[in-house]
Order: sequence, then C-alpha cells, then structure tokens
Amino acid sequence: MLARLDDTELKASIRRQEASIVTRQKQVLEAQAWLELENDQRRRLQLLEIRSAATKEDVTAASFRVQAAKSRVETLKSREIEAKHQLEMLDRQKLSYLCKAPIGGTVIEMFHVAGEVVREGELIARIESSSQCIKIYVGFDNASGIDSFRFALHGKPLELCQVSRDVQIDGSRVVHLKLGFQTMPVGTIVPISIVSRQVLNDPLAMP
Repeated sequence: MLARLDDTELKASIRRQEASIVTRQKQVLEAQAWLELENDQRRRLQLLEIRSAATKEDVTAASFRVQAAKSRVETLKSREIEAKHQLEMLDRQKLSYLCKAPIGGTVIEMFHVAGEVVREGELIARIESSSQCIKIYVGFDNASGIDSFRFALHGKPLELCQVSRDVQIDGSRVVHLKLGFQTMPVGTIVPISIVSRQVLNDPLAMP
C-alpha cells in the first residue's frame, strides 16, 4: 500500500451505522420480550375461558395482540439485517481509500507526505520493479508452436510468463519473458534465441 486517502467521513459513517445496529438489536430484544408477555397473557385468558372467567372475545383480542407483536419482531429483525448489510457496504468502501501499486517492488521516491492534498493524476511515488519482462514478437509461421519453444538470453534460459491472446496484423503474437537473473535499462535491445525442434534466427526483443 502506498497511501491511504482521508477517510474521516467514511469512518464517521461506519461508527453511526454500528451504533444503529446496536439500537436495532436492543429493539429486537425488547420486541421479543413483549411477544413473550403477550403469549403468556393469551394462555392465561385461554385457561380462564375454560373456567368461564374470560370471554371468547378476550381470547381473540389477545391473539390479535400476539400477531401484532410477532409482526413487530419480524419487522425489527428485517431492519437489523438491512443495517448490517449497509455496514458491510461501508466496510467495502474502505478499499477505495487505499492507493496500491500495480506492481511489486521497492519505493525509491515519494512525491507527497502524509496529510498533503493530492490532485487527480499526480504522482504519489516512484517504484522500482523487482522483476523485468522482455517483449518479443513471434512470427506467423511459428506462432502456433510457442508453448514448445525455449527462450534464452546470452545462453541463459528465460521464463515464459505471458503469451498474448490477440494476433497482430501480420499474424505474429506477442510473448513476454521474465528476466530474473539481471536488470537492464528499459528500452534496451537484446538478442533472444528461440530454441524448439528447429533453430530459428535470433529476433530482436525490447524489455
């Protein structure tokens, strides 16, 4: 990670959402407790109805109150789930506040300090890659057999790291080779040997 953008407002939103979830959870617990009380009341009225100490209308009204209490619990649980979903969305937004380098390597120069305003398109840092790649073009006649080729620079083997899926206008394909045993300035032209079932002429490659 190179830098973290100012996420003060996002952090405040996350704290508010966390507090909202705690409130929702308390409301669910209170509603569940109220539902239990309404259930107990209905059971008592049902027993009293058997003894003719309560009317059928009393039991019916109690049943309506139980159903209303159940609906409230379900509604509050749904709101709690929605609040948690919103918190997850806010947490995922944290990634958009992180500036990461597109390659691995060593930071050799920083152009800004912590807390400094950075405009869109400005450089933040300069990174020296830990590896280099050489790009070569394999002609149409040999493009279909790239996987069977062995590549070398000054007699040292090169690892095949990527073959372009797209074919060039002339039928050639782009091949990227990993240069792991030495470094050289970008733009250096070097001779690459391609060895397969037949020895081909050395094409030129540019890292």
